[in-house]
Amino acid sequence: MHAPHISTDTWWLIAAGATAVCLAVCVPFMPTARAKKIMTAVPAAFALIAALTAHSRHPLTLDQTLGLYSATILIPPLGMAGHRKELQKMARDARLFGDTSLPSMKFCMQMCTAVVLMLGIWGVWRMHS
Repeated sequence: MHAPHISTDTWWLIAAGATAVCLAVCVPFMPTARAKKIMTAVPAAFALIAALTAHSRHPLTLDQTLGLYSATILIPPLGMAGHRKELQKMARDARLFGDTSLPSMKFCMQMCTAVVLMLGIWGVWRMHS
């Protein structure tokens, strides 16, 4: 079974769309201006990771690299979805009380599930393309 071929131009559009989704979901979730600025740099960090991975011991094609970037850039919005109030409360408590409590187990499990899901989808796609 082979995955359908996606052209490089289409992968660029997918990557751009995934970046837009990440920024549209994650930046408003951030409770402070500083956190919002940091979140706008996340796509560049993920692009760097994908580029470094592409030139690792087992090089990736441009299509595979764009697929990896597209999958990983969707992890933060999938992991954060539905947890805006919790993230804002944690930031407020940290500002007011110096409280550095950890996020809820539901949040952690959702983030871990997003990591496994997106990297799993990319891995299966790569094996079948």
